[in-house]
Amino acid sequence: MQENGIGNDNEHSIHGEENIHSSDPFNIYELLQKKKDKIHQTKESDPTHPPGFTPELGNNNKEEGLGHKAKKWWIKELYSMHKINFVALQETKMESIDLFSIKMLWGNLAFDHVISFLPLWGYLCSLIDRWDGETLVLGDFNEVRTEQERFGSTFNIQGDNTFNNFVSLAGLVDLPLGGYSYTWAHKSASKTSKLDRFLISKDLLYLFPHLLGLCLDRHLSDHRPIIMFELKLDYCPIPFCMFHYWFKMKGFDKLVEDTWNSMNVMDSNGLIRMKKKLQLLKNAIKSWVKKKKNSMNEAIFSIKCKLTEMDKLLDRGEGDDKIHIQCASL
Repeated sequence: MQENGIGNDNEHSIHGEENIHSSDPFNIYELLQKKKDKIHQTKESDPTHPPGFTPELGNNNKEEGLGHKAKKWWIKELYSMHKINFVALQETKMESIDLFSIKMLWGNLAFDHVISFLPLWGYLCSLIDRWDGETLVLGDFNEVRTEQERFGSTFNIQGDNTFNNFVSLAGLVDLPLGGYSYTWAHKSASKTSKLDRFLISKDLLYLFPHLLGLCLDRHLSDHRPIIMFELKLDYCPIPFCMFHYWFKMKGFDKLVEDTWNSMNVMDSNGLIRMKKKLQLLKNAIKSWVKKKKNSMNEAIFSIKCKLTEMDKLLDRGEGDDKIHIQCASL
């Protein structure tokens, strides 16, 4: 019996070692155990959402579309930076948009129209046929025109042909895009495509032959913002050069002084007034220098003619000391 008792005690000491504690005269272990059970029960019963909140089961990613507030501020910043005349938004993930959101995107209430529609090829073709005027269709068409416009995903040749037929039947031109080759990219950057573009009518291209599209950085969206603008080749005004020999010309100092004092420029802004007076002085100096150059050219031409005549006389042996003195003086 004693061996069995010893054997049982040893077995209990091996397998039930975690339940053996020292003496507990103050009943501390019992209190700790109750507190542990209470904490565990509280964690399991804590609500996952605040009272009165019902989570959306369909799409709970608030970072998609316009659900993220930072995207709205980003759109407003792009509008202000590039002086945009109209904005086209796509994949907003919103069934409707309120006036407050439009004001937040645009920056104010100074806009004319807000239009929303579902772009279908047949609907767009019929709309373009009925439209009396130039046409501009833009946005995410979710299709590519060539296999080179899609990377990392399967190329659908049927969708490609359908989209190209729509562009051809509607008489539209695909506006070239600069900046980046692809307008959409997956978060992992493993898939990229050129899904966004501007399609314009040929008449509009005739009116504005220098229209171009520019892809900007993606930043907060998986689609790149694209701006359309007209390229204007401005080489700036020809710089006005001052030459040191002008200050040695007789009458230059008096010209500058008289012209400056005779100006009567009225403008409340001192910098603008100074700018206009300098422009007037520049025109006066250019006109004066032009007259002086013409006068100098006429004098040089007259001297050359005299030298030519004297050279002919000397060549014929008809020259004398007087002619030699005149040549030297010229």
